[in-house]
Amino acid sequence: MSELCLECGGPGGQYNHTCEDCFRASTEPSKLPQVLKMKICLRCNYMVNPSTNQRVVEWEKGIEEVVRDALVLHKSAALRSLEIDRHERDDYLMDLRVGAGCDIMGLKFTQEHTSELRITYGVCNRCSRQYGNYYEAIIQLRGGRRSLSEEELDYAVGAVEKRVAGSGAENAFITRAERIHRGLDFYLGDKSLAKEIARELQHYFGGSYLESFSLVGRKDGKDVYRTTYLVRAPDYRAGDFVSYHNRIFLLEKAGEKSAAIYNLITGKSKTLKERELDKLKVIEGDVVEAVVVSISEKEAQLLDPVSYKTVSVLTPIPLTPGETVRVFRYEGGLYLVPTSYAKK
Repeated sequence: MSELCLECGGPGGQYNHTCEDCFRASTEPSKLPQVLKMKICLRCNYMVNPSTNQRVVEWEKGIEEVVRDALVLHKSAALRSLEIDRHERDDYLMDLRVGAGCDIMGLKFTQEHTSELRITYGVCNRCSRQYGNYYEAIIQLRGGRRSLSEEELDYAVGAVEKRVAGSGAENAFITRAERIHRGLDFYLGDKSLAKEIARELQHYFGGSYLESFSLVGRKDGKDVYRTTYLVRAPDYRAGDFVSYHNRIFLLEKAGEKSAAIYNLITGKSKTLKERELDKLKVIEGDVVEAVVVSISEKEAQLLDPVSYKTVSVLTPIPLTPGETVRVFRYEGGLYLVPTSYAKK
């Protein structure tokens, strides 16, 4: 014999000894307060935790956060869906219509709620620090004896901004960025993030890395230090012509602890380790076009476009008389450059 409903006496008592109709009639799947509150930062438009004053999420997503936190579910309910329609009365009041879908004991419930969202404004801790000129670290990017190119400066700015924007750290912000002679200065709110970025810049540019600390005050009885991360790019960069053991090379790639150089005479590449990098010396010359006059087994005679003299060069690649090639002209000598070479 099937169980009977304790409410109506009809068949079916599988829902807490009641039938489905009686269970639905006596069950309130969810409750929502008539008044909800949310604080928004005036600077970044993020919802702010009123207890800690830390920003949480963008204010539009924050509405759902507020509703979810305030929504009280039946003890056996699992929230299935949440739909929120809003109507803004003004900057401080918003009418919400919330549809909450729940599952209780295998039954689907949908309930509508209406609430008034009251909005207050302030400034979150992050923005207060950022616009108050707060910073924990400085990244100094320098070019050594050479000035960084516009392309290098633009890369650094873009890399730092992208890295900061993608960080979830509370103090992940750039207080200010300054272009100075031979480099850039970045003032960052988070020293741990600044260190990571400085290491990434060093990995990209190569060169040296140095940390230094300065005492800026005391907080809660402890000394407070500010950190400076100096990244000094090497005097050379990819595309430079360099001297190494009195031979002429094209610098193909410059890394943090190694460099790849191309021998303009043999056509062979060589990788230098960190301890060998200080032997590189940038040399100045011109990349010009020269005409191949004649060729022999291992040499070619080129017409120097400046002196108009015929110059013999060793060539690692096959050439054709009458062909125009690019050469690096240095101290009266001509050196064939690879076709992949691009002018800086």
